[in-house]
Amino acid sequence: MLCAWLMWSNLHGQIKFFHTYSNAGFDKGEGICQLPDSSYLLVGSSTSYFDGPTQFFIARMDSMGTLLWSKDAGGSEVDNGRRIIAINDHFYAFGTSSSNTNGDFDFQLVKGNINGTILSRNLFSHQGWDFLNDAILLPDSTFILAGYTTNTADGLSDAFYMRVDTLGLVTQSIQSNRLGEDQITSVELLNDSTFLVGGYRFNPDSLLTKAYIKAIKFNGNVLWEKEYGDVGNSQFFNVLATIHGIYGTGAIERVSDSLWQDYYIRLNFDGSIIEQNTGNNQGEKWAKELVHLGGFSYFLAVETDDDYTFGAGTDVIYYSFNETLDFQGTAASVQVDLKDQHGQVISTSDGGFIAIGSTEKYGEGELSVYLVKAFKNDYPDMTLPNGYSLVGLTDNELLSSLVYPNPVRDYLNLSFEQPQVGTVEVLTVSGKKVYSGTLDGLTQKIDLSELNSGMYVLQILTENGRGAHRIVKE
Repeated sequence: MLCAWLMWSNLHGQIKFFHTYSNAGFDKGEGICQLPDSSYLLVGSSTSYFDGPTQFFIARMDSMGTLLWSKDAGGSEVDNGRRIIAINDHFYAFGTSSSNTNGDFDFQLVKGNINGTILSRNLFSHQGWDFLNDAILLPDSTFILAGYTTNTADGLSDAFYMRVDTLGLVTQSIQSNRLGEDQITSVELLNDSTFLVGGYRFNPDSLLTKAYIKAIKFNGNVLWEKEYGDVGNSQFFNVLATIHGIYGTGAIERVSDSLWQDYYIRLNFDGSIIEQNTGNNQGEKWAKELVHLGGFSYFLAVETDDDYTFGAGTDVIYYSFNETLDFQGTAASVQVDLKDQHGQVISTSDGGFIAIGSTEKYGEGELSVYLVKAFKNDYPDMTLPNGYSLVGLTDNELLSSLVYPNPVRDYLNLSFEQPQVGTVEVLTVSGKKVYSGTLDGLTQKIDLSELNSGMYVLQILTENGRGAHRIVKE
């Protein structure tokens, strides 16, 4: 997995939860890993921070899903986080950014420590628009960053991957240069000398888009590559390698009505087929990701838009399977009105799984990050999540201000070193706005006498900067 961890036990029962995290913007959860102390690092994209239209965010949650800190790490344009990997006390977060001088999109690496300090940011300049879908750590502490590029003769996408080290130096850059659409959606370590990429590509003979898996040596030599899906267009979203074989999960477009159906395959280590299954649903279903929990236990993340989908949009369901892809039951489901999207699912050190994704249903903004922590036969109440703020509660020093008294009973005073013009808001720790006002001058007095006792977040936004402070109401 993306993070190494220590074995953990809970004397008071298994930890399970369903939480959402949001503020006033679009908050999208994409990647997650677990640390040795059973806490988690998250990555995604958000418009709830003040810098740029979309920010690359990194957050840390404790084992119960409580926010410890969150940081935005992008530039002045569009920045999206996709995957995060931890090595000792540092994290390496990967995504896509247009915050460059070229006006295009590049792969991005953000490095920091697990206490929330951002140490460096690298943009990997390459001609065309490059979008990252997945990343893995190799045994020599280098990374494979995989996705696609539009740097093509036909104007369509090419599969594209880079190998970079922990300092952000590129040691390998490979583009497929094929005719038609071609993308890597997943990358997976096979053994100590080989990795796998999977996705979809155009087949010039059938004129269809086909799911494929390719085994590549670390030096770039291709060991084997094969296409899958007998009829219709097909694609893989995820590739997984375990002691039971190589698994591909994705979707096949049904020829009779052009509806996408969930598709699963298990292969030998040479790419030959052991078994494969395709769904036959009233609507559409996409098999997004498979994770191995150990032994013969697997969990599968599926997005659905069929007769059983709750309201408009898509639902996310987490199913239990065995090693031969036999259905074992439903573990958890994010089934609420509007659109739900899966980001990533990983196994946890206590024998369960944790999944990150996004939902349009809950929170103050248009889109919220969700976390689901569950087990094969033990999962949380999924009817209503616990909601929290995504923007961190740590004091922000970009705008120097004096806030007093704190704790406060009636009036809170703000004092600035220079006159400020802007806005001030007070939020609950779940992100609900309970006060909003304007700033104009060196000082400001805020009446908080009607608020209930407890902790709140004071947010200040001016043309000179921003600030955030914890405040306690008596």
